[in-house]
Amino acid sequence: MSQNQQKGISCATNLARLDHAVAIVLQRAASGDLYGAAVATAKAFLPEILKVIFCIFIPFFLYLFCCAS
Repeated sequence: MSQNQQKGISCATNLARLDHAVAIVLQRAASGDLYGAAVATAKAFLPEILKVIFCIFIPFFLYLFCCAS
């Protein structure tokens, strides 16, 4: 399998996961369960949320502890 095919499969997998997550959130929001929609959103996008937290806060704290004194 070529590298382009692997990227295509990976992209399709990510898109399917995103589509499923959005469908669950919309289903819960449409049923009036806004708390359930918020929880579904947090669960669906937890890996992305954690990546952002680590990319922003880890360098920030490393700078504070190592270079700010």
